[in-house]
Amino acid sequence: EENDYYDIVGCNELSSKEQIQTEYRKKAKELHPDKNLTSTSDKSFKELLKAKETLCDAEKRLTYDNWRKSGLKIPFEVWKAMNEN
Repeated sequence: EENDYYDIVGCNELSSKEQIQTEYRKKAKELHPDKNLTSTSDKSFKELLKAKETLCDAEKRLTYDNWRKSGLKIPFEVWKAMNEN
């Protein structure tokens, strides 16, 4: 099951871009591979970065929100690629 980008960043769909960036910075400090040497920190950090990049871009966020509302059980990246064609 795919992790929800809002949960990854620590906010919700009503959060502003500024709130998302603030939460991202907090989590990035915790998860950055230079600060966190666990085996999953690199993957978690990359997932956090992807979530922030999606949610802070108005067009990408709208696409993501539409995918969430669709209720489809396919991964977001697959759904997004299908809709780009």
